[in-house]
Amino acid sequence: MTTYRWGALAIAADIAFPELPAGAAGDAPLWQFSLSPGRAPRRPRRWFHHWRLPDGRRWVAFARDGSGYLLRFPRLADFQVELETRTIRCYGAAETPLPTIRHLLLDQLLPLVAGGHESLALHGSVVAFDRGAAAFLAGPGYGKSTLAARLAMRGRPLISDDCCLLRRVAGGFEAVPSYPGVRLTPHAIGALFGEHSALFEQVAHYTTKRRVATDAAVPYCTQAVPLARIYVLGEMDELQRAAAVSMRKQTLRAALFDLVNYTFHLDVGYAPRIREAFGLAADIVERHDVRRLVFPWASGAGDLVADAVIADLA
Repeated sequence: MTTYRWGALAIAADIAFPELPAGAAGDAPLWQFSLSPGRAPRRPRRWFHHWRLPDGRRWVAFARDGSGYLLRFPRLADFQVELETRTIRCYGAAETPLPTIRHLLLDQLLPLVAGGHESLALHGSVVAFDRGAAAFLAGPGYGKSTLAARLAMRGRPLISDDCCLLRRVAGGFEAVPSYPGVRLTPHAIGALFGEHSALFEQVAHYTTKRRVATDAAVPYCTQAVPLARIYVLGEMDELQRAAAVSMRKQTLRAALFDLVNYTFHLDVGYAPRIREAFGLAADIVERHDVRRLVFPWASGAGDLVADAVIADLA
């Protein structure tokens, strides 16, 4: 097995992960990953939560069983997660390509187990400024990865594409890099990178998004960076109504619920971890600015948003 690094975790895997840097585990928690064909073995389990696509179809089903959790991506793969032994066993459908298996682990499952007693994993992209890390929180399809890539091309290296891992340190929190790469739509790639578009490769067989993992297009930060500011992107109706870029500082209460809303949870019903995550979110908003970022939802607004963020952190 080869050991790789993903954020604050180490992964010993029986398949190759070209997306990840290889290296010794050091002091990072070591997880074991293995891949087998077929479905997870039948055993008593209780389904307790689902993620659904905009059209109502199930994207992920969550179940508890005696040894941990099962995450089922219908017609793609099952992932058996055992927290005590830090073991992840993937059972892939015969028609699911290896790149899709890797994507499901790296971009869907690992953010759910990345948080800990002193760290919180949020759905967001992060870039490095001279003043520190700037995080952009939003749901899928709001353009946070595109904004992060645009800022990276303007000299602010990417820290993380879609999982903002904040870890407690003396005096506040720091943003921990996940792994090199950013996932973008073909339209965003063409608009941002032009002749460098060939550097991008397909993420998974079911999506048109592509990933780049080379500094030739997107500079990447490999070290943890003290957190400077968090931007929460406005709701879609706000963006569609907006006539200009605006930022306003959130109240502590509003900022707290923003962070809670965008926290990754493996088990939404496990009260001890929910309380722990709530406490971490409260500490973050007390120590760091959280601002609401609203901008016109139009293809030409990208540079205006980047300009406003750069000016805000100057």
